[in-house]
Amino acid sequence: MNREDFLYFENNPNIIYFDNAATSLKPKVVVDKITEYYNKNSYNINRGIYKGANLISKEVNDAKKIVKEFLNAKNIDNIYFTSGATESAKILSEIFKNILNSNDEILLSKKDHISTIKPFIDKFSNIKEILIDKDIDYDEEDLYKKLNKNTRLVILTYIHNLYGYDMGLNYIIPKIRELTDAYIIVDASQAVGHLKVDVEKLDVDALYFSGHKMFSETGIGVLYMNDRLNNLSTYDFSLGTPHISGILSLKEAINYINNIGIEKIEEQVRNLTLYLKEKLEQIEEVDAHMGIMGISCRLGYGIISFKIKNHDEREVASVLSDYNIYVRSDNQCNYDNENYIRVSLHFYNTKEEIDRFINILTNIVKERV
Repeated sequence: MNREDFLYFENNPNIIYFDNAATSLKPKVVVDKITEYYNKNSYNINRGIYKGANLISKEVNDAKKIVKEFLNAKNIDNIYFTSGATESAKILSEIFKNILNSNDEILLSKKDHISTIKPFIDKFSNIKEILIDKDIDYDEEDLYKKLNKNTRLVILTYIHNLYGYDMGLNYIIPKIRELTDAYIIVDASQAVGHLKVDVEKLDVDALYFSGHKMFSETGIGVLYMNDRLNNLSTYDFSLGTPHISGILSLKEAINYINNIGIEKIEEQVRNLTLYLKEKLEQIEEVDAHMGIMGISCRLGYGIISFKIKNHDEREVASVLSDYNIYVRSDNQCNYDNENYIRVSLHFYNTKEEIDRFINILTNIVKERV
Protein backbone atom coordinates (compact mmCIF):
# COMPACT_ATOMS: atom_id res chain seq x y z
CA MET A 1 0.00 0.00 0.00
CA ASN A 2 1.46 3.37 -1.14
CA ARG A 3 4.95 1.86 -1.54
CA GLU A 4 5.58 4.20 -4.43
CA ASP A 5 5.60 7.08 -1.91
CA PHE A 6 8.79 5.73 -0.32
CA LEU A 7 12.04 5.97 -2.28
CA TYR A 8 13.57 3.50 0.16
CA PHE A 9 11.98 0.65 -1.78
CA GLU A 10 13.32 1.96 -5.08
CA ASN A 11 16.82 2.26 -3.61
CA ASN A 12 16.64 -1.04 -1.73
CA PRO A 13 14.47 -3.35 -3.86
CA ASN A 14 15.82 -6.53 -2.26
CA ILE A 15 15.48 -5.53 1.40
CA ILE A 16 12.51 -6.46 3.57
CA TYR A 17 12.28 -3.89 6.36
CA PHE A 18 10.51 -5.29 9.42
CA ASP A 19 11.83 -2.95 12.14
CA ASN A 20 9.24 -0.18 11.89
CA ALA A 21 8.73 0.04 15.66
CA ALA A 22 12.33 1.28 15.87
CA THR A 23 11.76 3.88 13.16
CA SER A 24 9.44 4.14 10.19
CA LEU A 25 10.49 4.82 6.63
CA LYS A 26 10.03 8.39 5.33
CA PRO A 27 7.75 9.25 2.40
CA LYS A 28 9.11 11.41 -0.37
CA VAL A 29 6.90 14.38 0.59
CA VAL A 30 8.52 14.47 4.03
CA VAL A 31 12.05 14.21 2.64
CA ASP A 32 11.21 16.93 0.11
CA LYS A 33 10.00 19.20 2.89
CA ILE A 34 13.24 18.77 4.81
CA THR A 35 15.27 19.44 1.66
CA GLU A 36 13.14 22.50 0.85
CA TYR A 37 13.82 23.99 4.27
CA TYR A 38 17.60 23.60 4.01
CA ASN A 39 17.94 24.43 0.32
CA LYS A 40 15.34 27.18 -0.07
CA ASN A 41 13.95 28.49 3.23
CA SER A 42 16.74 28.00 5.77
CA TYR A 43 15.77 30.72 8.24
CA ASN A 44 15.42 30.86 12.00
CA ILE A 45 12.08 31.57 13.65
CA ASN A 46 10.98 34.50 15.80
CA ARG A 47 14.28 36.31 15.14
CA GLY A 48 14.00 38.43 12.00
CA ILE A 49 11.33 40.71 10.53
CA TYR A 50 12.13 39.79 6.92
CA LYS A 51 9.74 37.74 4.82
CA GLY A 52 11.68 34.47 4.94
CA ALA A 53 11.85 34.40 8.74
CA ASN A 54 8.17 35.30 8.97
CA LEU A 55 7.29 32.52 6.54
CA ILE A 56 9.10 29.84 8.57
CA SER A 57 7.75 31.20 11.86
CA LYS A 58 4.24 30.86 10.47
CA GLU A 59 4.92 27.34 9.20
CA VAL A 60 6.16 26.24 12.63
CA ASN A 61 3.10 27.76 14.29
CA ASP A 62 0.88 26.06 11.69
CA ALA A 63 2.62 22.77 12.51
CA LYS A 64 1.61 23.14 16.14
CA LYS A 65 -1.99 23.77 15.06
CA ILE A 66 -1.94 20.63 12.92
CA VAL A 67 -0.60 18.56 15.84
CA LYS A 68 -3.31 20.02 18.06
CA GLU A 69 -6.00 18.94 15.61
CA PHE A 70 -4.33 15.56 15.03
CA LEU A 71 -4.50 14.78 18.77
CA ASN A 72 -7.79 16.65 19.35
CA ALA A 73 -6.17 18.83 22.00
CA LYS A 74 -8.04 21.88 23.29
CA ASN A 75 -5.55 24.49 22.09
CA ILE A 76 -2.01 24.89 20.83
CA ASP A 77 -0.79 25.91 24.30
CA ASN A 78 -1.17 22.24 25.25
CA ILE A 79 1.34 21.20 22.57
CA TYR A 80 5.14 21.30 22.97
CA PHE A 81 7.82 20.18 20.55
CA THR A 82 10.61 18.04 22.03
CA SER A 83 13.38 15.90 20.58
CA GLY A 84 11.25 12.79 21.07
CA ALA A 85 9.66 10.46 23.60
CA THR A 86 12.79 10.12 25.73
CA GLU A 87 13.18 13.87 26.22
CA SER A 88 9.44 14.22 26.85
CA ALA A 89 9.63 11.67 29.68
CA LYS A 90 12.66 13.44 31.14
CA ILE A 91 10.87 16.81 31.01
CA LEU A 92 7.85 15.34 32.76
CA SER A 93 10.04 13.84 35.48
CA GLU A 94 11.52 17.30 36.07
CA ILE A 95 8.07 18.86 36.21
CA PHE A 96 6.87 16.31 38.74
CA LYS A 97 9.91 16.92 40.96
CA ASN A 98 8.20 20.21 41.78
CA ILE A 99 4.73 18.68 42.17
CA LEU A 100 5.20 15.50 44.20
CA ASN A 101 6.22 15.29 47.85
CA SER A 102 7.97 12.49 49.72
CA ASN A 103 4.73 10.68 50.62
CA ASP A 104 3.33 10.64 47.07
CA GLU A 105 3.41 7.37 45.17
CA ILE A 106 4.02 6.63 41.49
CA LEU A 107 2.59 3.59 39.72
CA LEU A 108 4.37 2.24 36.64
CA SER A 109 5.26 -1.04 34.98
CA LYS A 110 8.88 -2.12 34.59
CA LYS A 111 7.75 -4.07 31.51
CA ASP A 112 7.19 -0.78 29.67
CA HIS A 113 9.79 0.97 27.51
CA ILE A 114 12.82 1.93 29.56
CA SER A 115 12.73 5.52 28.27
CA THR A 116 9.22 5.86 29.65
CA ILE A 117 10.02 4.80 33.20
CA LYS A 118 13.75 5.30 33.84
CA PRO A 119 13.59 9.10 34.34
CA PHE A 120 11.08 8.53 37.14
CA ILE A 121 12.86 5.52 38.67
CA ASP A 122 16.06 7.60 38.77
CA LYS A 123 14.40 10.56 40.50
CA PHE A 124 11.76 9.05 42.77
CA SER A 125 11.94 6.26 45.36
CA ASN A 126 8.27 5.85 46.26
CA ILE A 127 7.34 3.69 43.27
CA LYS A 128 4.92 0.78 43.04
CA GLU A 129 5.09 -1.61 40.11
CA ILE A 130 2.04 -2.46 38.00
CA LEU A 131 2.10 -6.14 37.10
CA ILE A 132 1.45 -7.58 33.64
CA ASP A 133 -1.14 -10.39 33.53
CA LYS A 134 -1.17 -13.62 31.52
CA ASP A 135 -2.85 -11.83 28.60
CA ILE A 136 0.14 -9.48 28.39
CA ASP A 137 -1.68 -6.32 29.40
CA TYR A 138 -1.89 -4.48 32.70
CA ASP A 139 -3.18 -6.59 35.57
CA GLU A 140 -6.20 -4.45 36.38
CA GLU A 141 -6.93 -6.08 39.72
CA ASP A 142 -3.33 -5.46 40.81
CA LEU A 143 -3.38 -1.88 39.50
CA TYR A 144 -6.64 -0.88 41.18
CA LYS A 145 -5.57 -2.53 44.45
CA LYS A 146 -2.41 -0.42 44.54
CA LEU A 147 -4.26 2.86 44.00
CA ASN A 148 -4.72 4.80 47.25
CA LYS A 149 -4.89 8.33 48.63
CA ASN A 150 -1.12 8.71 48.23
CA THR A 151 -1.13 7.76 44.53
CA ARG A 152 -0.29 10.94 42.65
CA LEU A 153 1.02 9.69 39.31
CA VAL A 154 0.27 6.71 37.05
CA ILE A 155 2.49 6.09 33.99
CA LEU A 156 1.05 3.92 31.21
CA THR A 157 1.74 2.79 27.64
CA TYR A 158 -0.86 2.89 24.85
CA ILE A 159 0.52 0.19 22.50
CA HIS A 160 3.35 -1.88 23.93
CA ASN A 161 6.66 -1.70 22.05
CA LEU A 162 7.42 -5.41 22.64
CA TYR A 163 4.05 -7.09 23.09
CA GLY A 164 2.35 -5.15 20.29
CA TYR A 165 -0.75 -5.07 22.43
CA ASP A 166 -3.36 -2.42 23.17
CA MET A 167 -2.86 -2.03 26.92
CA GLY A 168 -6.52 -1.25 27.56
CA LEU A 169 -6.29 2.43 28.47
CA ASN A 170 -9.78 3.24 27.18
CA TYR A 171 -11.28 1.36 30.11
CA ILE A 172 -8.40 1.52 32.62
CA ILE A 173 -8.14 5.32 32.71
CA PRO A 174 -11.84 5.94 33.54
CA LYS A 175 -11.51 3.49 36.44
CA ILE A 176 -8.39 5.26 37.70
CA ARG A 177 -10.30 8.55 37.54
CA GLU A 178 -13.06 7.01 39.69
CA LEU A 179 -10.62 5.83 42.35
CA THR A 180 -8.09 8.66 42.55
CA ASP A 181 -7.20 12.14 41.35
CA ALA A 182 -3.71 11.00 40.28
CA TYR A 183 -2.06 12.47 37.22
CA ILE A 184 -1.88 10.12 34.23
CA ILE A 185 0.98 10.06 31.71
CA VAL A 186 0.79 7.98 28.52
CA ASP A 187 3.57 6.92 26.15
CA ALA A 188 1.84 6.80 22.75
CA SER A 189 4.94 6.25 20.62
CA GLN A 190 3.68 3.02 19.04
CA ALA A 191 0.08 4.26 18.75
CA VAL A 192 0.32 7.63 17.00
CA GLY A 193 0.47 7.09 13.25
CA HIS A 194 -1.05 3.63 13.59
CA LEU A 195 -4.48 4.52 14.99
CA LYS A 196 -6.52 7.55 15.98
CA VAL A 197 -5.30 9.05 19.25
CA ASP A 198 -7.69 11.48 20.95
CA VAL A 199 -6.27 13.07 24.10
CA GLU A 200 -9.61 14.52 25.16
CA LYS A 201 -11.42 11.20 24.86
CA LEU A 202 -8.53 9.35 26.49
CA ASP A 203 -8.58 11.86 29.39
CA VAL A 204 -4.84 12.00 30.07
CA ASP A 205 -2.82 14.69 31.78
CA ALA A 206 0.19 14.15 29.54
CA LEU A 207 0.91 12.15 26.39
CA TYR A 208 3.94 12.03 24.16
CA PHE A 209 5.41 10.39 21.08
CA SER A 210 8.39 10.46 18.72
CA GLY A 211 7.83 11.70 15.18
CA HIS A 212 10.31 9.36 13.51
CA LYS A 213 8.06 6.39 14.27
CA MET A 214 5.30 8.02 12.21
CA PHE A 215 7.17 9.09 9.06
CA SER A 216 8.87 12.33 10.16
CA GLU A 217 12.53 13.17 10.61
CA THR A 218 14.43 11.89 13.64
CA GLY A 219 14.98 14.17 16.62
CA ILE A 220 11.46 15.59 16.79
CA GLY A 221 8.63 14.65 19.11
CA VAL A 222 5.54 16.02 20.79
CA LEU A 223 4.59 16.41 24.42
CA TYR A 224 0.94 17.13 25.17
CA MET A 225 -0.03 18.47 28.60
CA ASN A 226 -3.60 19.30 29.57
CA ASP A 227 -4.55 22.53 31.32
CA ARG A 228 -4.42 20.92 34.77
CA LEU A 229 -0.76 19.98 34.38
CA ASN A 230 0.16 22.97 32.22
CA ASN A 231 -0.90 25.37 34.96
CA LEU A 232 1.52 23.72 37.41
CA SER A 233 4.47 23.40 35.04
CA THR A 234 7.37 25.82 35.42
CA TYR A 235 9.43 24.21 32.66
CA ASP A 236 10.69 26.71 30.08
CA PHE A 237 10.24 25.36 26.54
CA SER A 238 11.06 28.66 24.84
CA LEU A 239 14.86 28.75 25.09
CA GLY A 240 17.00 28.28 22.00
CA THR A 241 16.29 27.43 18.39
CA PRO A 242 13.95 24.47 17.93
CA HIS A 243 14.49 21.60 15.48
CA ILE A 244 12.84 23.52 12.65
CA SER A 245 13.27 20.99 9.84
CA GLY A 246 12.01 18.29 12.20
CA ILE A 247 8.91 20.30 13.05
CA LEU A 248 8.19 20.94 9.37
CA SER A 249 8.73 17.26 8.59
CA LEU A 250 6.28 16.31 11.35
CA LYS A 251 3.70 18.66 9.89
CA GLU A 252 4.20 17.05 6.48
CA ALA A 253 4.00 13.55 7.99
CA ILE A 254 0.67 14.33 9.65
CA ASN A 255 -0.67 15.76 6.39
CA TYR A 256 0.47 12.58 4.67
CA ILE A 257 -1.35 10.41 7.23
CA ASN A 258 -4.48 12.54 6.97
CA ASN A 259 -4.47 12.32 3.17
CA ILE A 260 -4.37 8.52 3.29
CA GLY A 261 -6.68 8.25 6.30
CA ILE A 262 -5.62 6.90 9.69
CA GLU A 263 -8.43 4.34 9.55
CA LYS A 264 -7.01 2.88 6.30
CA ILE A 265 -3.55 2.69 7.83
CA GLU A 266 -4.91 1.00 10.94
CA GLU A 267 -6.86 -1.54 8.88
CA GLN A 268 -3.88 -2.38 6.66
CA VAL A 269 -1.54 -2.81 9.63
CA ARG A 270 -4.10 -4.99 11.41
CA ASN A 271 -4.57 -7.24 8.37
CA LEU A 272 -0.82 -7.64 7.90
CA THR A 273 -0.29 -8.36 11.60
CA LEU A 274 -2.97 -11.04 11.70
CA TYR A 275 -1.61 -12.59 8.50
CA LEU A 276 1.87 -12.75 10.06
CA LYS A 277 0.42 -14.20 13.27
CA GLU A 278 -1.34 -16.99 11.38
CA LYS A 279 1.85 -17.86 9.47
CA LEU A 280 4.02 -17.89 12.59
CA GLU A 281 1.57 -20.16 14.38
CA GLN A 282 2.26 -22.78 11.72
CA ILE A 283 5.93 -23.04 12.75
CA GLU A 284 6.07 -25.34 15.77
CA GLU A 285 9.48 -24.02 16.89
CA VAL A 286 8.04 -20.53 17.41
CA ASP A 287 7.42 -19.89 21.11
CA ALA A 288 4.09 -18.10 20.85
CA HIS A 289 3.41 -16.78 24.34
CA MET A 290 4.19 -13.12 23.75
CA GLY A 291 1.59 -10.41 23.06
CA ILE A 292 -1.05 -11.22 20.47
CA MET A 293 0.75 -14.50 19.69
CA GLY A 294 -0.32 -15.84 23.08
CA ILE A 295 -4.04 -15.07 22.86
CA SER A 296 -6.91 -15.47 20.43
CA CYS A 297 -6.88 -11.88 19.28
CA ARG A 298 -8.31 -10.36 16.11
CA LEU A 299 -6.54 -7.06 16.58
CA GLY A 300 -3.01 -6.17 15.60
CA TYR A 301 -0.86 -3.07 15.73
CA GLY A 302 2.13 -4.16 13.65
CA ILE A 303 4.29 -5.71 16.38
CA ILE A 304 4.85 -9.40 17.07
CA SER A 305 7.66 -10.67 19.33
CA PHE A 306 8.61 -14.30 19.81
CA LYS A 307 11.35 -16.77 20.65
CA ILE A 308 12.59 -19.76 18.68
CA LYS A 309 12.94 -23.01 20.62
CA ASN A 310 16.54 -24.22 20.81
CA HIS A 311 17.82 -21.25 18.82
CA ASP A 312 19.59 -18.05 19.79
CA GLU A 313 17.45 -15.12 18.70
CA ARG A 314 20.44 -12.97 17.78
CA GLU A 315 21.82 -15.66 15.54
CA VAL A 316 18.45 -16.11 13.85
CA ALA A 317 18.19 -12.35 13.25
CA SER A 318 21.73 -12.32 11.88
CA VAL A 319 20.93 -15.08 9.37
CA LEU A 320 17.75 -13.24 8.38
CA SER A 321 19.87 -10.16 7.74
CA ASP A 322 22.06 -12.24 5.42
CA TYR A 323 18.89 -12.77 3.40
CA ASN A 324 18.11 -9.01 3.50
CA ILE A 325 15.32 -9.35 6.05
CA TYR A 326 15.71 -6.80 8.84
CA VAL A 327 14.11 -7.58 12.21
CA ARG A 328 14.89 -6.56 15.78
CA SER A 329 16.65 -8.82 18.26
CA ASP A 330 18.75 -8.49 21.40
CA ASN A 331 18.05 -5.27 23.35
CA GLN A 332 14.30 -4.54 23.33
CA CYS A 333 14.55 -1.39 25.50
CA ASN A 334 13.19 -2.92 28.69
CA TYR A 335 14.57 -3.80 32.11
CA ASP A 336 14.42 -7.56 31.50
CA ASN A 337 17.08 -7.50 28.79
CA GLU A 338 15.62 -10.77 27.58
CA ASN A 339 16.12 -11.61 23.92
CA TYR A 340 13.23 -11.85 21.49
CA ILE A 341 12.81 -11.55 17.77
CA ARG A 342 10.53 -8.61 17.11
CA VAL A 343 8.87 -8.14 13.74
CA SER A 344 7.24 -4.75 13.36
CA LEU A 345 5.22 -3.88 10.29
CA HIS A 346 3.77 -0.74 8.77
CA PHE A 347 1.15 -0.15 6.15
CA TYR A 348 3.64 -0.23 3.27
CA ASN A 349 4.72 -3.78 4.03
CA THR A 350 3.15 -6.63 2.04
CA LYS A 351 1.95 -10.21 2.42
CA GLU A 352 4.56 -11.23 -0.14
CA GLU A 353 7.28 -9.91 2.16
CA ILE A 354 5.76 -11.84 5.04
CA ASP A 355 5.67 -15.02 2.94
CA ARG A 356 9.37 -14.69 2.11
CA PHE A 357 10.20 -14.03 5.75
CA ILE A 358 8.23 -17.11 6.86
CA ASN A 359 9.94 -19.24 4.21
CA ILE A 360 13.44 -18.17 5.28
CA LEU A 361 12.59 -18.42 9.00
CA THR A 362 11.22 -21.94 8.51
CA ASN A 363 14.42 -22.98 6.76
CA ILE A 364 16.51 -21.49 9.55
CA VAL A 365 14.68 -23.26 12.37
CA LYS A 366 14.66 -26.51 10.40
CA GLU A 367 18.41 -25.92 9.88
CA ARG A 368 18.17 -25.97 6.11
CA VAL A 369 20.29 -22.83 5.80
